[in-house]
Amino acid sequence: MHTMKILLLTIALCLVTIGVNAQVIPDIQLDTARANQFIAESSLAYEKGKLELAFQLADSAQAIFERHVGSRCEGVADALEGKAFCLLKGGKAAAATPYLDSAQVILAGLFGLEHPKMADFWFNVGDQYFAIRDLDKALYFHQKALTIRHSSTLANQDDLMLSYKMLAVICQTKGWYDKTIEYDNKALEVGISRY
Repeated sequence: MHTMKILLLTIALCLVTIGVNAQVIPDIQLDTARANQFIAESSLAYEKGKLELAFQLADSAQAIFERHVGSRCEGVADALEGKAFCLLKGGKAAAATPYLDSAQVILAGLFGLEHPKMADFWFNVGDQYFAIRDLDKALYFHQKALTIRHSSTLANQDDLMLSYKMLAVICQTKGWYDKTIEYDNKALEVGISRY
């Protein structure tokens, strides 16, 4: 009789655990979907110039990702990147650096330093520096993106062409017309080689 009670209690405990797990998984999925929605809304707020709101949404997304997925996931990197971009656009470049550094460490850990995701990250960082007219940093980060895209077997030709084109724009803005022509020609070569 005692063995039967233990068996029944064990079965009941297993059923409760299954029920709890069945409820936890949809809750996690719902929360991560909400965090992704916050990232999307943060991007929209950023584009509309609502930097404080964009920062808060990215911060909320980061907290959700860290709670349910962990601190070393792509969602956290996206949130950190969004927060950094808000600070850059708001004129707080020094405050943005730790967020960019943390996002870079996460992405490098997930994908490796030579992965196209890293090139995309550096390209986006370069764009943000270009937007605030820090042309030296924009040039530096766009060159990092180009280096990865040029050497990666996973890179797509459109991204490579875009890197060359953006470098041409930066060089033109700096008044380096010979380099502008060089990068424009390379972008054109990549574009023609696709066909």
